[in-house]
Amino acid sequence: MVIGTGTTDRMLEAGQVRGILAEGLAKLEPDGKNVLIILPDHTRSGPVAMFFELFCELLSGRVKQLNFLIALGTHPPLGPDKMDTLLGMNAA
Repeated sequence: MVIGTGTTDRMLEAGQVRGILAEGLAKLEPDGKNVLIILPDHTRSGPVAMFFELFCELLSGRVKQLNFLIALGTHPPLGPDKMDTLLGMNAA
């Protein structure tokens, strides 16, 4: 399944990303299911906090259970502070 859009001259805005995620999740029919989302750790670049927030927004109240796994590979575990930073939980 391929859903989305892209450009070579600018980044997608949060609203555009939200729309793409909403469209993809609708095709997966997650309602009432257990969902596990695997996120990269702090060694990868990308808008992890934005995706965490959007998945929570789009799936909370719809799925039976929503869990996240931070893929560490061979890297050391993240402490609570680093995990909060990765997920955008300690922004002022």
